Amino acid sequence: MRNFDLCVAYRVYPGICKPVFMFQNNKLKLAQFAFKSFVNALGKVKTKLYIILDTCPNEYKDTFLRIYPDAEIIEGVHLGNPGSFEMQMNLLLEQNFSDLVYFAEDDYFYLPDSIEISLDFYRKHKPHFLTLYYHPDYLNWEIHNISAPKGIAFENRFWQRIGSTTLTFLTSKKILDETKNVFLSFKKKNYDCSLWFSLTKTNIFKPAFYKLAFNPKRNWFYAKMIAKMWWFNAWQSLFGNEYSLYAPFPSLATHLERDSLAPNVRWNELFQYYQKLWKIE
Repeated sequence: MRNFDLCVAYRVYPGICKPVFMFQNNKLKLAQFAFKSFVNALGKVKTKLYIILDTCPNEYKDTFLRIYPDAEIIEGVHLGNPGSFEMQMNLLLEQNFSDLVYFAEDDYFYLPDSIEISLDFYRKHKPHFLTLYYHPDYLNWEIHNISAPKGIAFENRFWQRIGSTTLTFLTSKKILDETKNVFLSFKKKNYDCSLWFSLTKTNIFKPAFYKLAFNPKRNWFYAKMIAKMWWFNAWQSLFGNEYSLYAPFPSLATHLERDSLAPNVRWNELFQYYQKLWKIE
């Protein structure tokens, strides 16, 4: 039955939690803009798409189905971030449409054909996990730069091996099944970066990792992130398999939070161009 290239679980929430680059007071337009870019990013990828609408007004369902009529809509009530993530996990593990699966959130902008490009990289180089989003933290947060960057040149980009990302990512159903308990620690209030460092083990056995984290001049988030990594996933951190995670530079996608745009891409010009093209005003 695996006759799709990719199975996607795309989750949508009608609120805006942090300042975003555009449509600050209209989540429906922000979600529409982001989803249009996602569909544009699929290129020729044959996709089975689930859309999880968490307590969304009726116009969300109508809007998403106009853009992608073949989507399967699943409506939930007050799932929250952990609950909708768990629903994504269950959908992607239980489906038999594709061996490759993608977790998507509703506030990312994608470059054209970027998912198709990423699937090409994934099939050729076979990482365990892949994100299309090169987070600014990879340049600005010292905990990522203890070791010199390593990566692979592919399609005019440097695909860097990294330690953590958000909860928007690509993997295989097999790897997801192996790591599901680590991911489900997010339901217990683990941080996304904490669970990722448990999986990738990037720098976690180097003293500098902890020296940076417990520098009193730094934000205590460093210390909390490390504490949660060990509290929730000590066994994985010590004895579990080491999993690879890659991100492209320049980025193929960006978070739409105002302070989290991926570096070295002229996003503002792209936003303006596609906003006019898609007539989302």
